[in-house]
Amino acid sequence: MTATAEQVHDFTDELSEMVKITIVLTVFLLLLMCLLLVGITLSIAKICSTSPGSASCQLIGRSQEVACNGNQHGVDCLLNIQKNETHLGKITGDEALLAAGVDLSEDVVVLGKITSHHPPSETVVIVNNDIAWNFVSLEGKTLCHPGYNHDSTFSYFMLQELENKIIESKSPNCDNITLLERHIKQLSEFFGPSCRPGPWTQNDKFDKTLKTKYSSLCKLCTNEHCNENYPQPFNDSLKCLLRKNADVAVTTLQEAQLFFQNVANSNRYKYMCKDGSVKSSSTPCSWTKTLPDLVVAHRSVVGQMKNFLQKNLGSHINYNLTLTRDTSNNKYEEPLVDLLELQQRKITFLENNGDFLSLKKFVNDYTTVPNPETSKQCDRTLRWCTYSDLETKKCKWLRQAAVNWGIQPVVECVQSEGDDELSCLDDLKKGSADIVVASSNYAYISLKKELTSIAFPETDTRYLSQIFVVKRADDSSIKSFSDLKGKSACIPQFGGKEHLSLIDTTRRLGITDDTQCDYGKLLNDFIGDSCVPGVRSSLIKDSTDLVDKDKMCRRCKAINQTKTAEYCNADVINAYFASQGAVNCLLNNDGDFAVVSKKDVLNDTSLTALCKNDSLASMNGLLNVNTDCALFVLASSEVVLKNDSSKKSDIQLALYEFEKWFGQKLRKPFHLFDKFDNEPDLLFLDSTPGLNFEGNLPYMEEYQRLLNNVLDCNTSGSASVISSMSFIISFVLLTLCFTF
Repeated sequence: MTATAEQVHDFTDELSEMVKITIVLTVFLLLLMCLLLVGITLSIAKICSTSPGSASCQLIGRSQEVACNGNQHGVDCLLNIQKNETHLGKITGDEALLAAGVDLSEDVVVLGKITSHHPPSETVVIVNNDIAWNFVSLEGKTLCHPGYNHDSTFSYFMLQELENKIIESKSPNCDNITLLERHIKQLSEFFGPSCRPGPWTQNDKFDKTLKTKYSSLCKLCTNEHCNENYPQPFNDSLKCLLRKNADVAVTTLQEAQLFFQNVANSNRYKYMCKDGSVKSSSTPCSWTKTLPDLVVAHRSVVGQMKNFLQKNLGSHINYNLTLTRDTSNNKYEEPLVDLLELQQRKITFLENNGDFLSLKKFVNDYTTVPNPETSKQCDRTLRWCTYSDLETKKCKWLRQAAVNWGIQPVVECVQSEGDDELSCLDDLKKGSADIVVASSNYAYISLKKELTSIAFPETDTRYLSQIFVVKRADDSSIKSFSDLKGKSACIPQFGGKEHLSLIDTTRRLGITDDTQCDYGKLLNDFIGDSCVPGVRSSLIKDSTDLVDKDKMCRRCKAINQTKTAEYCNADVINAYFASQGAVNCLLNNDGDFAVVSKKDVLNDTSLTALCKNDSLASMNGLLNVNTDCALFVLASSEVVLKNDSSKKSDIQLALYEFEKWFGQKLRKPFHLFDKFDNEPDLLFLDSTPGLNFEGNLPYMEEYQRLLNNVLDCNTSGSASVISSMSFIISFVLLTLCFTF
């Protein structure tokens, strides 16, 4: 029997409806599965770890409740918890104090504090019984201080509290000296013969100068230059008090209580409080109490985290009457102890009626958080130029860390209107900022803007800039530097290290005019149509007055073909920007030779290097070419400021402290030279192990020689000579680390 057309149509409609229903059900089931998977994922909380591949992390991952999330340090742990990307972590008291002073979310809460049999450290001041009820009565008295060069949990700021109170009580005096010397000078004028042992600054030469100039602060020390480091600083300051018959000592509450167990001591001395009042030896009053290490969590999972720890950390939790110890399943106790650093320590939960305090509130209730604005002295600040929101954020954490540590001058973070180092260099020239870390790509530009080096970031040897001239291996027309004249060049960036290295070499070989000192014009006259990105920037007009910009841009191209064929900006849209771009320019036959930094290019055996001795390398490619062939081996960057800055010495002293406390120190609250918020190369390159102020490493000396060759060229008596010589003299003074 044959179906009618109408029946077929009805059947088709029904079939179509069934297909629609099937599709909808399939989509619904898929969505449901996705939601279930997401739910499973969200139920696995993340715990901070600096070693996410460790055995402890692998064991924790088996719990299906918690997994490790890699964090560089405690600050990154806090930032990841704030973003709810990590949910639980352990931080130090110093990191907690730092976080409380910046813009941290209220969602970061304190789950518990970590305690041990050692009580929290507290500073106290002990004075002679004849001291009256105010700080003025301390004038002319003798002081015994524990010093600053030891591994105590106290920061400079905490140990300087008494000194700062003294200085606050005096009329402000902002002499034309560094803030550090002002501090030492006022102490010397206030106290009688005293002992303030150990280094007063990380700058050894200036430290000796200060101790010679203000020697009264060393009179009670066993070493006349205060160069001793107390083995037991807080006990030794009390020994000084007794043996030298002194009037005032800074120590800890624990040492003071032991000290006052001696009846003679308790009859002779008493406590001085932070408000200037005095109390008997049986009634202690502390100045500062260090924060304990804390366990922090994101507010949304704090209950889940508490339950997990309670279940798996039985012997490492302090229990009270409202908590029942669960010992049924502790197989994750050992890895948790490792991750939360609970060896011989326990967690005390800080829950209050089911709620947990935010980290900011907990810290502010516990202690006074130093305020950068009220910490400024003599209206003198260190204005650090930044050129991205994230770099500004890291700078603000540095600012708070420095204030917490008592470092002067206070850092101010000045974000440039531009988005690169060049805009910051221009801000320094205009006086709207003080310092920035400038890449050696801007070496010539920095000089032309009358900026000078104040410190050099040390560079891992893998990241040094080895500068080479390369040509295509099959191009037989280039055998020496003289053959490059008039050829098309591929230069990574105008005014950068490659530009300077090329011209310095051609001047040394007598190929370019040694009477011409404008390195822009020298390059212009040496090459033909080329690609030199950045030459048209409005921010470097003072470096390109004598340059044919069209010629230097003629071979440049944009990576996006919809843009104009010629694109000369120094950015990633320029296909030939930077060293790898310069190599691409050469390989695409848009240039005859390129000047590149070896670390920034892929090895290509179709290229041959032209060595600084004016001969070709014996093998193709750069991978195995000896460094003796390189034109220069240079530092990657420099910390620069304006040559005539009146704050030069203050800023360098602050950098010394940053390098020590936020770089060298293993247990530090802030990591200046590491990633921040999971982002690399903010303020400094992550490859920076520390700062060098003398410039005495080979690659730093090479860099200085390259820059000084630019300056030494200007010896004709022109106005630029004064600026150049000023720069040289200034740099010499800085590398001698002040001869005040």
